[in-house]
Amino acid sequence: MQTSKIILVDKKIHLNLLSKKLILPKRIQDKIDGYWEDLLKNGKKYTRGRVFSAIDIKEEKKEIRIDFVLTDYAHYLYSSNVGLPKKYACKNVHTSCLIETTDNVLIFGRMGKNTSRAGIIQCIGGGLDEEDIFGKKIDLKHNMEKELFEEVGIDFRDEKMVDSLSHEYIKHSQKINSVAMIFILKLKITAKQFKKHYAKFEKELKKKKMLPEFGELIYLPKEKKSINDFLRKEKKSLPDHYMKVLLRKVAV
Repeated sequence: MQTSKIILVDKKIHLNLLSKKLILPKRIQDKIDGYWEDLLKNGKKYTRGRVFSAIDIKEEKKEIRIDFVLTDYAHYLYSSNVGLPKKYACKNVHTSCLIETTDNVLIFGRMGKNTSRAGIIQCIGGGLDEEDIFGKKIDLKHNMEKELFEEVGIDFRDEKMVDSLSHEYIKHSQKINSVAMIFILKLKITAKQFKKHYAKFEKELKKKKMLPEFGELIYLPKEKKSINDFLRKEKKSLPDHYMKVLLRKVAV
């Protein structure tokens, strides 16, 4: 698969979960286990859930095929934060969704202090999990719809709010062993109306004693100057392999 640019999705995508579990050498597994224990001792409230790692990514003429094996969140965090040789790294495939309002405003966010990526700017989205598995197939859209509801309270079935949700791009980064499956959500409401919606969503979370995923949402006009100014200003908060190229791609 190409790695130098964002790829327009114009092919079928097959995501296949293999039955085997990823087995790492003991010396590497011990480092991961020790790292995880240190995180918990330092007060992190993470859950060591199951994670799917891509072991084979093939781009052919008519399709893109990705095969997965099972690993866990400790392996993912160690790969991301400490680093592992390519052979043993967790190659994370995740969904990301850029929201666009009727008045041409792009919505994404800065991760909250309670998350593993505090302060980082990224789109709504997340890693694939068991709820996204149907047989041996992984359903990307199911994952994306779930993340939108959990992170910003958007129900994709709400015809008064949602215009369309489509898988538009793929961005593969060998440097950080990550594949972003990028969706675009077009809304039927303005940025001002969405702010009201999100404020209500945050109040509901507080009632449930839950923290929002994002420390703040960012509302950025969909035009080149605003986007370029934003990218310069937030350079240190944009280490993600897909955000900068995505914003430049959609600029008008």
